[in-house]
Formats: sequence, C-alpha cells, structure tokens
Amino acid sequence: MSIAFRKPLTLLIFTLGLITPVLGQSPCDGAEVNDRRTPSKEVINYWQKCLTIFEERGDKKGQAQALHSMAYVHDTERRHQIAVELYEKSLALAQETGDRKLTALIFNSLGLAHTNLGHYEVGLDFYFKARALSEELGDKGTLNMALNNIGTRYLAQGRYAEALDYLHKSLTVLQEMGESADRRSLAYKYQNIGLVYRRQGHLDQALAYSRKSLDLLVEADDKFGIANLQNNIGVIYKIAGTV
Repeated sequence: MSIAFRKPLTLLIFTLGLITPVLGQSPCDGAEVNDRRTPSKEVINYWQKCLTIFEERGDKKGQAQALHSMAYVHDTERRHQIAVELYEKSLALAQETGDRKLTALIFNSLGLAHTNLGHYEVGLDFYFKARALSEELGDKGTLNMALNNIGTRYLAQGRYAEALDYLHKSLTVLQEMGESADRRSLAYKYQNIGLVYRRQGHLDQALAYSRKSLDLLVEADDKFGIANLQNNIGVIYKIAGTV
C-alpha cells in the first residue's frame, strides 16, 4: 500500500495561519476541534458554523478555509464527490481573494479527492498544478505533498523510475524542512520508496528504506503503520527466499 499525502486533520486546519490571526480567540480559532479524536460530524458542524460567521462578516478568506476544512473531513469519510464540490467552492474564493498559498493546497486536495473517485488523470493534473504553484511560492509543505502524490500515482501506474524520481524529490524537500517536518510523513516517505524498490526487485534497498520507516513509526508509536510495515518487510524476506 502506497501512501498519498494530505496533512492530518489538525495540522491541515492550524498550520496555514489563516484562521487564528484573523479571529484571535474567537469561537472560530479552531481550538474546539484541535483533537484527532473529535468525531467527524462534530468537526463538520463546527466549520459549518464558522462558515456562517465568515459569510456574515464578508470574510471570503475565512470562508475558503472553512470550506476546505469541511471538504477534507468529507474526503476522509469517503464522501469524495461532496469533498470535490466543497473544494471547488473553496478554490473559487481563494483565487478571488488572491490567496495563492491556500490555492496551492486546494489543488493538492482536489487531486486527492479526484484520485479517490477514480479520476486519475484529473487528479494528476491537480497535483502538477499544486507542485508548480507551491514551488513558485517556496511553500515546502505543499510542495512535499504534491511531489509525493505524483510519485505514488506513478507507482500505482507501474511507472517505477518516475515514481522514484518524484518520491526522492519529495524526500529532499521534507529533509530541507528540518524540525518543522512531520516525522510520520518522513516514515511513510521511506515506506513508499521502499515499496518502489521492492517492485523493481531491488530488495536490499527496499529493506533499508523499510527499516528507516519502521524506526520512525516506532518512535511515533504508530501501531497501524508498524503492523503494515512489518507485513511489508515480511514480504521482502519472502521474495528473497530467506523465510
């Protein structure tokens, strides 16, 4: 299983710096849903209320962020068509207000939603748009995600050389982010690279990257990721004929 990247829900909402600076400690500063355990229905209701507040204030940037956050939850809950519709509304507002950083992020999010719907070429086109704009802006967070998602799409298509190229570019960007980089994202990056090497039959490299990934997942106490990766490592040993 390859991993396509979006930001985890809490990071998605809070790292862009769009809500809190505008509203301070108002009811829409995001504090009430700053927990991954918050039920998705509550998160959607929260951002729907915020959307109403932003509409009443005529705050189009706030509207764009609220719509994007709602769409993200719908996409993670497999309501992909609803997510696409909300992302498109968010995109129109982001472009209208000239918010290019959010526009780049929405391009990436639309790529994921369309990919989830099986619209693979449309998804890939949005990833390339996200890559171009985030590269122009110097937004390494979104650039990392876009490069990774291009790589995982090529991996799914069996275009392994191109997949490795984009995944390594994404890894370079993530490493350049230093302490601000998400360690779990780095772990899954290694996992994706290891999977490409496994598909190519380069088992020593596949094992090396899988072990790098495992170390980080253990550090993050990501039990699901650990279990999945241990299974992948077992497959590598089986292919190598050592088990």
